[in-house]
Amino acid sequence: MHKIEDIILFIKKETSSSIEVHPDTDLEKDIRITGDDISDFLNKYSLEFNVNMKNYLWYFHQHEEIYGGIGALLFKTPNDRVKHIGITPKILLESANEGYWNVNYPEHNLPKFRYDVITNFIIAILIIIFFVFIMYKKYSM
Repeated sequence: MHKIEDIILFIKKETSSSIEVHPDTDLEKDIRITGDDISDFLNKYSLEFNVNMKNYLWYFHQHEEIYGGIGALLFKTPNDRVKHIGITPKILLESANEGYWNVNYPEHNLPKFRYDVITNFIIAILIIIFFVFIMYKKYSM
């Protein structure tokens, strides 16, 4: 069985944070581990403590790495559709001792498609088409 001290020591080692870590410290809000950094941290955590992360739902715990663009202004991203659940040493300890990510997520529904991403893709394609058209007009005469 792991102890909370094991988890806190691991957090300090992996984050090089000078912030004092307590059992309820939120890695994203308090230590400011976000995006790809939290994913990297959790990969190392799962290897170090032999935790199966199959049940992990990122959108409850973290924001996306990059700003969602115009699509995110029009449609909510997955993490904006659910209530934030902080990743804390207490949660990490419970999962380490169980051997799997054991957070019980509340009932939730996400759209089948990421409309924010689709919107950004369409806008990008339209911009590319616009510039190709401008270049065609400029150099075809």
